[in-house]
Amino acid sequence: NVEYALTNETELEEYDRMLIMASTNGNNETIACPLCNAVMLKPRDLDDQGLMQCINENCKCDLCSSCGVLWHTNMNCEEYQIEIRSKTSGADEEFNKLTKLKKWCKCPNCGLVVER
Repeated sequence: NVEYALTNETELEEYDRMLIMASTNGNNETIACPLCNAVMLKPRDLDDQGLMQCINENCKCDLCSSCGVLWHTNMNCEEYQIEIRSKTSGADEEFNKLTKLKKWCKCPNCGLVVER
């Protein structure tokens, strides 16, 4: 049994995280807590998406399962995204320039910018 082979809590948490990621085939069915990096399955039904709590007993922060961010109180997801874009548009433009200059590209699996 693999649980007996993993000797500490950190190894077991990493095993659980990787097991969840592997079981979803990278289909964006998961959400990672931005504070502790715990991985959880998103609710399948869109009507059930919204406020959820991190599964990590030491974290338990409120998350938005639709956006994948900390819960945005008093705003719906669209309003939150508009506010974030307005605050970060200048930095995004600079990062896009740097990405082109350095010839970086987005990973087809995770969407993060990587250097080849």
